[in-house]
Amino acid sequence: MSDERPGVTTSRDATRPASGFAGKSIEIWGCGGLGSWIAELIVRAHPRSITIRDTGLVAGGHLVRQNYTENDVGAPKVEALAGRLRAIADGVDVVVGGLSALDAIADDVLPDCDIVIDATISEAVAYRLDQAAREHVGGPLLCQVATDQGTATCGLIVVAPGGFPGGPASIEANVADAVLDDATLEPFHTFWTPPVAGAELNPAPGCSTPTYHGAAADLAALAGSIVSVLGQLILSPAAGVVLLGSAHANVRPSYTFIAHEPLVDVGTSATD
Repeated sequence: MSDERPGVTTSRDATRPASGFAGKSIEIWGCGGLGSWIAELIVRAHPRSITIRDTGLVAGGHLVRQNYTENDVGAPKVEALAGRLRAIADGVDVVVGGLSALDAIADDVLPDCDIVIDATISEAVAYRLDQAAREHVGGPLLCQVATDQGTATCGLIVVAPGGFPGGPASIEANVADAVLDDATLEPFHTFWTPPVAGAELNPAPGCSTPTYHGAAADLAALAGSIVSVLGQLILSPAAGVVLLGSAHANVRPSYTFIAHEPLVDVGTSATD
């Protein structure tokens, strides 16, 4: 017998920030270390629909930090993740979109949804999303998320509400100097500075593409905080950047919101 009867029951998360996603249509771009966990946590909050996009395949080395299983190895990430999400909440419309996030902003048109979460860490995607947002003010809430390379315990959330004349890239560039000039925010300088030698990891001999450190516990913990913060911002959107650290990161301050200033037209840089 199911206890999910809206007429006579109250959802256990009804008073929690994640409930801000209930009934919403969501796009998640990038299904890796952050995106795969964020997708599951949002689906558990019962959005109306969720569309996922990623060009990658699941590899065995991903399992230490991404939300997949041995049975998924070799499969497209979007197909493996879609199966998991449907098994969690069969009432949520789970859609596998075009593999590339760039497909969703072709011709500088924003997706028809309530919220876009860009977890691709792609400068090309960030730039194109910013262009589309400038052309179509009043679209969905746009969010960019990333974590640090070394530990996966520091988080970056950039939020551009629908009425903002630009996207996350404009806002991130706008606050970069303020963060870098603030010594109290030194743990978060990593998002705007090149990695030091050894910060990137070559997980196997001969691996040509460096990847990132961090355990599944680190990524899942940070994804939970990101989903909760975004759930609050859905109810009261504000343009700016959120910097946060996991409880075990020993980062102070563990939460900072920096509102945007007048826009500057420069690029973006973030790491996952």
